[in-house]
Amino acid sequence: MEPSADVDKAIARCSGTFSTLTLFETHLSIDRSQFICDVHEVVFRSHPIRKSRIELSEITDLGLTASMALPPLFVIRFAGCSQLTGSILHDAILENVHMLSFIDNRPFYALYHELECMISARRRPADPETVSAGRRPFRSFP
Repeated sequence: MEPSADVDKAIARCSGTFSTLTLFETHLSIDRSQFICDVHEVVFRSHPIRKSRIELSEITDLGLTASMALPPLFVIRFAGCSQLTGSILHDAILENVHMLSFIDNRPFYALYHELECMISARRRPADPETVSAGRRPFRSFP
């Protein structure tokens, strides 16, 4: 069986507690564990999203939220994304959230750095002449 084209283009991949996060050239993919989704569906009577695909061009913000007992959550924000509810177990199954691992998160931080570089390269810095033309001169007060 041939590997799919998406697997060949994967830049970075890391596994967390509930899901696997994969960075591609154009998008970010979150694949949640089948077992965890099944348990969450039975216990909380919800229908968690098992696979998410987030286009890099749509990402507006990246963040980490800490918890006392569980690993941190990596939250990707974009227009129309789900908002955090405050319940770690519910938030970990949202389509724009990835829960880090209990043990080793070095692959995640490498992926996070690469993702930040890709997003910042997409946003071109403003022309210095345009920025200085829009600024008012500094005034000092006695």
